[in-house]
Amino acid sequence: MASSKTREVLWSVLQDLPDDLVDEVADFVQFLRLRHVVPDTTMLSEAALAAAWLTPDEDEAWERLVAGDVIVGPFPFTNLARAKRRPAFVLAALADGDYIF
Repeated sequence: MASSKTREVLWSVLQDLPDDLVDEVADFVQFLRLRHVVPDTTMLSEAALAAAWLTPDEDEAWERLVAGDVIVGPFPFTNLARAKRRPAFVLAALADGDYIF
């Protein structure tokens, strides 16, 4: 935890900075805050994938995949809120029901 003296020094330095540098410091402070927050992303992609993958037809199709198959499926964007359908090549169908694309 920062001491009150450290906060006073920072406040003094901030008051002397030009506006464009204050904006940069504010950006950096926001970055630091977000860097130390670990979001729970476990279920974020579920809504984006539910329409295409959570169906009986999809379950049945996955049971028949073999190496060499090409599928078209939803791939989530990095924010995990939406997905786009893209092709994927099945490299291997593993014994435990997993696949390598």
